[in-house]
Amino acid sequence: MIDWFESLNKPAYTLSAGMVKMTTYLSYLVFLVALGYLVKCEIASKKVVPVILFAALFLLSFIRPFTFFGLHALLPSLILGYITLIITIAAIISLYRYCRVTAYILFVYLLGTIYTVIINYKIFTMN
Repeated sequence: MIDWFESLNKPAYTLSAGMVKMTTYLSYLVFLVALGYLVKCEIASKKVVPVILFAALFLLSFIRPFTFFGLHALLPSLILGYITLIITIAAIISLYRYCRVTAYILFVYLLGTIYTVIINYKIFTMN
């Protein structure tokens, strides 16, 4: 994984492979904290759409890194990044009314996703 990533042409503002791995693990921690607040808000019994969006984001947080690092598939990873951006924004909007803390946590995830998509796009165009 790391050898493949290091062999790619990347923009200067790309994190090192070790930092990418660490931030991926941090995103899982962010999701666990957000999930904790989501459960605390008892939103599952109130609204289904925000919960489905949150679950889709959780799944994408595993699929997208695997697509990039495991399958070495730059274009599918970029497409999944755009899908993640759209679903994250929709989740933030739908959760804001019912569980604001989770929406704020997902906003932090959105910022990280924007950075990741920009890097993924640049790597895609440079390779």
